[in-house]
Amino acid sequence: MKQIALELRNFFERLTASGGSAQVETTHIFRIDEVSVTSSGFVRELKDLAQRVCSMGIGKIELFGEVSDSIEIKDFDLEDVENDRLTVILEKPADDGWCYFLTLKGFENWLRTNQFSAQNSQKKMCVWVASETFEFSTHQFLVKEMGGDKNLPTATQHPEKPWKMVRDLTHSLTPPSLEPWLLTAEPIAESESFTAWKRVAVEKLSFCLPAEIRKEDDETHVIFRGGRSLPIAIDQPINWADINFETLHDTCQWIYSTPRECETKFQLFNNHIAINWNSGTTWPSGSTPLLKNSLSGAKEAFAFHLQDQSKEAVKSLGDLRKGLQDEVNKTQTATRDLISALWRDFAVAGVVLALKTPIATTGVADTATTILYLGVSVLLILSLVINTLSTLRFNSLADSSREGWRKKIYNFMSSDDWRRLVEKPISSGRTVYWLAWTVCFCLYAAIVHYFLSLAAPSFVANHIDYYFFCAWNYITAFLL
Repeated sequence: MKQIALELRNFFERLTASGGSAQVETTHIFRIDEVSVTSSGFVRELKDLAQRVCSMGIGKIELFGEVSDSIEIKDFDLEDVENDRLTVILEKPADDGWCYFLTLKGFENWLRTNQFSAQNSQKKMCVWVASETFEFSTHQFLVKEMGGDKNLPTATQHPEKPWKMVRDLTHSLTPPSLEPWLLTAEPIAESESFTAWKRVAVEKLSFCLPAEIRKEDDETHVIFRGGRSLPIAIDQPINWADINFETLHDTCQWIYSTPRECETKFQLFNNHIAINWNSGTTWPSGSTPLLKNSLSGAKEAFAFHLQDQSKEAVKSLGDLRKGLQDEVNKTQTATRDLISALWRDFAVAGVVLALKTPIATTGVADTATTILYLGVSVLLILSLVINTLSTLRFNSLADSSREGWRKKIYNFMSSDDWRRLVEKPISSGRTVYWLAWTVCFCLYAAIVHYFLSLAAPSFVANHIDYYFFCAWNYITAFLL
């Protein structure tokens, strides 16, 4: 595929050199107007290229004349177009996730006019360039040599939007997004396509660092907010070749790559470069001797800022540990209360059972005894139900409260750390409680069943026991 792309590019370059107008290339077309045909070799080569391009699925070549309008390439001869001015168009099959360029000029124009943001601002793109290209990647697209695979890495984090930091009153200098201009993977060596990308990237990144950009009279100024805020004139014209791309890119990468700390880093850098700025110099040429030292100073200041934050984080973790211990203790208390309630309720049941013993002459009538058995059954059921519902409600309130802490106070913790340090200990304590609850439930069910069988034996045999044994037999048959 690379070979046919190079042949196409050479073919179009020869057409331009022989009198055609300038080439125009976008993601969808490659076009040359005002082409004059003087040889049959052009006809044969065009037919051959049209057939190969179509068969390889990289587009379709169309031919138009001023006189003859649309011309069918496979059927035309030299006599049909000899005195005509032709337009040759290559229609390229671009989509949201992939496109290619035959020329570096087309690739650079695509970057400079920000056409990719109109195509798809969310999905990463694969871009092929028909020249020697060492693969490199930004947050927005992956650039490869013509014919490379179209597999794209999964985007994990997106840089912060520069308009949140920079007040661009010109509405034209600061780019809307840094995803196309911050590298995620550098090339193993310099190439023409990477150089073309850098030429555009340095222009975009230069206006993501000032706190404000404004136009006064006929001059545009940038302002850095800090210990000494001065309006700094912009170079007229700007010699972009003199700007150190590496330091500029590293600065923007450090500031914008982590959205959470972006504002703090931006303010620290602005403060350092405002203090260090040499009066009488202009932007961005005046930044060359200052940018590296200002970045180092901002990084040191940010390190001290993190130390202060770490103190707050340690205090928050201490409070979290205390709250977690309290919640685990409450789970242990709930388990002990469940066991205590079991012994208390069984003591009441034991007293009632003592009335049934032959040696206990109580004189209690059979009707009163039946009512007593039913009352004990209801008491046991209510005791278990109230205990269970109160525990479930407490757990629900604790979970919602803990979720609120997670979002407002402990959002610096990762999801894995939160599960390991908070959710897992609480889950372990609750598991112990529900195991104890299961044992208690079985005991409560047995004693309630016994009392009900004393109070209403026929009802228990015909309804409770019958359905229980039916369910038991069904489950046993299903398992076996």
